[in-house]
Amino acid sequence: MTKASRRRFSKRKINKVFAVVVEGQTEEKYFKSMNQKERNIGIDIKPDRLTNKYKSLIDQYNYVDSLLNQNYDAIFWVLDFDFIINESQYDNQIIQNFITYRRRMENKGVIVIVNNPCFEYWLLLHFTFSNKLYQNCKCAEIDLNKYLPKYKKASDELYSELKKQLPIAINNSKNLNGFDEEEPKKTMSEMHLFFEYEGITQVIGGGD
Repeated sequence: MTKASRRRFSKRKINKVFAVVVEGQTEEKYFKSMNQKERNIGIDIKPDRLTNKYKSLIDQYNYVDSLLNQNYDAIFWVLDFDFIINESQYDNQIIQNFITYRRRMENKGVIVIVNNPCFEYWLLLHFTFSNKLYQNCKCAEIDLNKYLPKYKKASDELYSELKKQLPIAINNSKNLNGFDEEEPKKTMSEMHLFFEYEGITQVIGGGD
């Protein structure tokens, strides 16, 4: 190898690789759109949408746990909490089980991100601060449609469309104070945890 080629090799940028485990198509499209738009951040985001095979909470937990053996620089588990609340009608232990799984994952370095009721609530926070209790995701979507009337769950441009309002959403998310084990059913989003990880917001220039 020549000196010139060694210099070129040493300057080659090696991207960090983040696994983002999600449940729905909206989340998958959102992170894929981010990965395509933000090519300058030195991060390769790998959205990993769970199939029906992994819809139960314990299956999701085991799947995320299995990723720890792979070469990811960070693993994020993005969860819609309305799913757990709905399941609690049939399994009165599921909320406590989630709290246990969350603690275990965080002890292993996984960043667990809860949205209650769902990811659409995070999208709503790009426009307004609201901590009212939503019965389900459809109720949050009704409010979202007031600000984003052309909203489509499978939109490929969702991240790009909302990027200018990203600082607003992050601030609103932080002000909700995250998941509370003593009050697990409260409305909140923890998506700020993703954007604040290793200063991602500063690198992508949220709001540009």
